[in-house]
Amino acid sequence: MNRFVAVLIAVYVAELVARLADLPVDVLTWKPLGAGFAPWQWLTHLAVQGGGRGSALGVVFQMIMLWFLLPLLSSSLPRRALLEALGFGLAGGVVTAMAADATGWLIPAWNHGWSSLLFGLSLLVGHLRPDVRFLLFFVLPVDGRTIVWGSLAIGCLFVMAEPTLSTVAGVGTWLGTYAWTQLRGPGAHRRSLAKRGKAIEDELKRLQQRRRFEVLDGGRNRDDDLLN
Repeated sequence: MNRFVAVLIAVYVAELVARLADLPVDVLTWKPLGAGFAPWQWLTHLAVQGGGRGSALGVVFQMIMLWFLLPLLSSSLPRRALLEALGFGLAGGVVTAMAADATGWLIPAWNHGWSSLLFGLSLLVGHLRPDVRFLLFFVLPVDGRTIVWGSLAIGCLFVMAEPTLSTVAGVGTWLGTYAWTQLRGPGAHRRSLAKRGKAIEDELKRLQQRRRFEVLDGGRNRDDDLLN
């Protein structure tokens, strides 16, 4: 996970250097339909955070979030499952944002790189550890369930305040990641265990009924004329 964070920092520094060199970095950003959209932007926008102090502050905030979330996820999920969940989240964000963009009601604004993925990571932490209490930013005590639904509430608040590709993608990422938890992740695993437990319980009931109605063999006793 430290390597992952290091790669993100290196990509951001490379972006800042490219901007200082006046290279066309913004061709990688996700632009609305009819306003410069290109198919590769679905993925390349993740690598572009933007210039200026505001973007730098956003990157610092995101890194703090990752520092809080990644150790919890690495101890709870295999790397392959985590990457799969992120893939579901990314797909959910892209599909939701593109659908909203096609309606024409989104306002044009800068797309903030990989910040939308934080909604999926927050959901995963809360879903994997629903009863554990966390000190968010070392101050605010919240449990896992609050993180799950609180992240969705914050995402919806962002959409209402500024309906852009970025904010809608955040909610879509949450929805895509939630779909993973139910179809492939802990939710699916719990349903499988519950189904297996129900099958075992039904089998035990059938065995008990068979014993209750078991018929003893009849016949004549070998030593006398008594019938069993």
